Amino acid sequence: MPKRKMRVMFVCRGAEYLGVESMSACLRAAGHDTDLVFDPGFDDTFYFRFQVARTLNRWDRLVGRMRTYRPDVLAVSSTSNTYPYLRDLVGQLKNAHDCFTVIGGVHASALPEYVLADGLFDAACIGEGEGALVDLVDRLSAGDPLMDIRNLCFRRDGAIVKNPVRPCIKDLDSLPFHDKSLFYRQGGFSSTLTMITGRGCCYDCNFCVNPFWKDIYRNNGTFLRRYSPARVIDEICFFVRQFNVKRVNFQDDIFVMSKEWLREFSSHYRASIRLPFQCNVHTHFVDDETVSLLCDAGCHSVCMGVQSADENKRKEILKRSETNDEIFRAVAILKKYSLRVDAEYIFGLPGETWEDIKRTISFNRALDPSYTATFMLYPFPGTEILENVRKDGLITEQAYEDVKKGAGSYHYISLLELPDRYMSYAAEVLLPVVTRLPVAAACFIIRFLSKKSLSGLVHSLCFITLPFNNLFQFIERAEDYFAMAFMRRKKGCNG
Repeated sequence: MPKRKMRVMFVCRGAEYLGVESMSACLRAAGHDTDLVFDPGFDDTFYFRFQVARTLNRWDRLVGRMRTYRPDVLAVSSTSNTYPYLRDLVGQLKNAHDCFTVIGGVHASALPEYVLADGLFDAACIGEGEGALVDLVDRLSAGDPLMDIRNLCFRRDGAIVKNPVRPCIKDLDSLPFHDKSLFYRQGGFSSTLTMITGRGCCYDCNFCVNPFWKDIYRNNGTFLRRYSPARVIDEICFFVRQFNVKRVNFQDDIFVMSKEWLREFSSHYRASIRLPFQCNVHTHFVDDETVSLLCDAGCHSVCMGVQSADENKRKEILKRSETNDEIFRAVAILKKYSLRVDAEYIFGLPGETWEDIKRTISFNRALDPSYTATFMLYPFPGTEILENVRKDGLITEQAYEDVKKGAGSYHYISLLELPDRYMSYAAEVLLPVVTRLPVAAACFIIRFLSKKSLSGLVHSLCFITLPFNNLFQFIERAEDYFAMAFMRRKKGCNG
């Protein structure tokens, strides 16, 4: 049977997904049509829940959009914490128009058997989805067998068929430009252009999913890859002509891994783009030449993971090897070039005590970053730290089931068994706003509000503390949420 043009509708929640934009572009290049059902997630930002705002999501309109488009394939991309919401939404979408449904993203890659167990999804994608999704849609259009498609898992006769992965995409420049119009039409972003210049990371932090991705592709190519600087510049120029871009946010885990790459990028970006940007750096890659190149290009702020003031905990629990002296040296260099520094910390580490928290408060005050971003340790599926806390009895079986369901987030109260998880939670919420106070005052406020009886108040304070985490990203998200709400009011989700 000859191949016919297929309609693929992606389903996402809460934010722009670069992977979906890449897969949409590949499907369009293969001659297929794509669209998007986008749930803005007003009711749960993963900082705080606001159930009253769920009506702003207008799932009825999303279902109407599905009925109008009548896709041949529903392609769902899900992180762990968006999974419970997307699962409910997909159930409503399939009731309105039943079609082949595939789920991908990190949650499905880590737990393919779990997401396929109840039959809601027909297939799960492990790893990179571009090749697998194009193969799937091509075969469906031609009526060809599906069960041997690499990277895909299926249910058959009550068992899971788990196919091997294909080699990872070696030349990222061979991919088409991301299909950002898919999200822009839905208000998924406004004036901040989110970009990524590569895939993978050179480190193996055990709270991160990067080691999991590396394991998937072991003996299947080098997972750490990068677009050429020229390709990145060309793509940004293309989007600047299309959209009202005011700033750029590079989401690479470490933007500054290669000086050679950065030299070429800096020269071209300064000449062609001239927009302020933010990126992520790592202590071990910060030196005068690197920071000078960032500044010359137009970088105005960086995010840097500190995670804990305790070197031993960083090394033994999180597999982070940098020393406190190296962190201070890196921040000093960044400040010397007048870059704003956002220092990131993780609270709720196994065995965390009040003494650990005081040490982090004091350390951060001495570091004196421009912003302080905080997170709760969430043991994501596929991470080594999830297996470690299970082995050590630091997570109950019920909490482990909650992780598989995607319940909670890295800004909510910990799922781990901690000496005092309310104290860890209070520190995570409040440190960004008390960071410039004298250490004694900051400690007093956090300790006072760490009572279980005050946890509701602490949770309410999440909204107030958001701008103190990172003003650049707060403005970006505020603009995005306004754009989402405006587009829904203007188009009724039908455009």
